[in-house]
Amino acid sequence: MPADQNRAIFEVLIRGRIEEVWKELTRTDRPQRAIFNSVLHTDRVGVGGQVRMRTPSGKYTGVVGRYLEVDEPNLLVHTMRFTSSDDPECTIRYSLAEVAEGVRLRLVVDDLPLGTKSEKNLRQGGAFIARNLKAIIETGRPTLGALLLFLMFRLMEPFSPKRSRSELWPIES
Repeated sequence: MPADQNRAIFEVLIRGRIEEVWKELTRTDRPQRAIFNSVLHTDRVGVGGQVRMRTPSGKYTGVVGRYLEVDEPNLLVHTMRFTSSDDPECTIRYSLAEVAEGVRLRLVVDDLPLGTKSEKNLRQGGAFIARNLKAIIETGRPTLGALLLFLMFRLMEPFSPKRSRSELWPIES
C-alpha cells in the first residue's frame, strides 16, 4: 500500500486575514459553521488539550480527540475519532500561511482508517470544511448546501446513537 493512501489533503486559498481563519477554527463561543455546525468544547487550545465537538444543543458529541501541536496562528494539529464508531483515530493538521492573496489553508488528514465509514466521512468532510471555511471568511456565511445540512442534522439529532451522548464523553479533569 502506498504511504499516502491513508492520507487526504485539502487546500484552499481564502481571501481574508490569518487571525480570522484561526479564530474560526478555535472558537468555543458558538457553533463552528465550517466544521459541521459543531461546538468545540475543550479544556484548552494547547498541547494535551481535549477536543470534544458537540451538537449545538450539547446533547451529543460527534468527535473526540486531543491537541498535539498548537502554533497560533499557523498550525493546529489534533487527533480525532468519531464517537459513533470503534474505528481508530486519525490526525488532523490545519496549516495556515499568509500569502499575497490572503491565507493558504492546507488541511491534512493522516492515518485514515482505510475501508471504513470513518474514512469516507473524513474524505468528504475535509472538502466540506475547506469549502465552508473559505465561504465563511469571505462572505460571512457558509454555503447554501451547508445550511441545508445543518437543518437536517437538527432534525435528525433525536435519532443520534446513544453511544454519542455527551455525558459519555466528558472533558476529563
